[in-house]
Amino acid sequence: MAVLVLFVLGLMTYWQITSQQQLLEAEQLKQTSLLLKNLHSRAMFQAHQLQLLAQEDIASLNLHDLTASLREVAANNSELTSIILLDSQQRVVIHSEDPGKQQNLFSQIDLGNAEKISLEDKHTALPNGYLKDHSTLLDRADFLIYSLPIKISEKPWGELILTYSLAELRQKVDSSLAESQAIMQRNKWYSLLLAGVVLIMTYIAISRLSLRLSTPIVQLTQFSQRLSRGDFNLDQKINVDSKDEVSVLANQFNEMAENLSRAYKELEKYNELLELRVNERTAQLNQRNKDLVQTMTDLEESQQQLVHSEKMAALGQLVASIAHEVNTPLGAIQASAGNATKYYTAYASGLKTLFKDNIPEDKALFFWLMEHSRPVESLTTREERTAKRQARTLLEQANIDNCDKIADILVDMGLTKQTEDLIPLLNAPHYMETIESAYQLSGIM
Repeated sequence: MAVLVLFVLGLMTYWQITSQQQLLEAEQLKQTSLLLKNLHSRAMFQAHQLQLLAQEDIASLNLHDLTASLREVAANNSELTSIILLDSQQRVVIHSEDPGKQQNLFSQIDLGNAEKISLEDKHTALPNGYLKDHSTLLDRADFLIYSLPIKISEKPWGELILTYSLAELRQKVDSSLAESQAIMQRNKWYSLLLAGVVLIMTYIAISRLSLRLSTPIVQLTQFSQRLSRGDFNLDQKINVDSKDEVSVLANQFNEMAENLSRAYKELEKYNELLELRVNERTAQLNQRNKDLVQTMTDLEESQQQLVHSEKMAALGQLVASIAHEVNTPLGAIQASAGNATKYYTAYASGLKTLFKDNIPEDKALFFWLMEHSRPVESLTTREERTAKRQARTLLEQANIDNCDKIADILVDMGLTKQTEDLIPLLNAPHYMETIESAYQLSGIM
């Protein structure tokens, strides 16, 4: 509890100090922005006044009086460090700070670290970047340069440049910052002192409260330990004089102790009665166990007889299965032998007719078919129709007779993809008989 209070108090103190610091920083930002705006307003007013003066004196060719006027304005204004008048070729016509630079080309590098602001009209505002990032502006620049165009009869004549020093503004900002930091430091110590006082008072209050609450809680703990050990002595009850939640809990503990003592005595009576009933039930279970053993013996004998019967039945089924498995291959072998004999007889008669004339074209066709024939792939009906149609189309284009029959044989022999290679060999005199003989021999193989 003390740790929680300390954490909350520290968090509130930190929040208070941080809030004060943020408020002071925001106020410092507003004050700096206001100083910049005031400087810009003064510079705007003075720049446009000098612009009008310069345009009038240049129009009247009175450069001597203009020079004296500009130097007097620069001398009477501590923030205005220099006034420079340039012609259209960027040559220095008037330089209030260093007359030796007159008639030389102007270079902004000579002005040092400066930020330039071009004033096209009387309502030109200070750029937002300068107001939001004024601290960086004061760090990176020592001067603000205001540039105004000089026009004679609406024609550009030159440029008027006013240089304002930021040293005085920076000094005011630093002074204000030092005052803000002093105020913030003083508020920090006040907050820490207040937090310390609150912490001490809280510690005293918590100590007294914990002492008041801990005494009955210790008694409750000791009483619960006695109950857990089975000590239901009602002579040592918890005595609490207060009327808070702890007293309610203590009374409930006393009532619970009475209920436990009463229940413990009833439990002892139930245990004696239960022991008597357990003995009676045990005698009944022993008799039932004897009957069960006899029943199990009878069941085992019946089970052995059933197992013997099942074994004989399974043996009969096994013998029948073996006989069936032996007869099935024999039948298949007999059927294959019959088919092979049929194909061989047909092949022998066809082969005798094929080679009796000893024609080289027929032999070449026969040997090509036997060399390239291969086991038939498992094709779907759609794939088989497609392969047959492609082979028939190629044979028809070559003007071969019996295209359908030859296409069927090529599908069975797996030669549809080599139809183009086969067509030149179909000039043999007995090409149809040769194809059928090769097909019959491939069926035997």
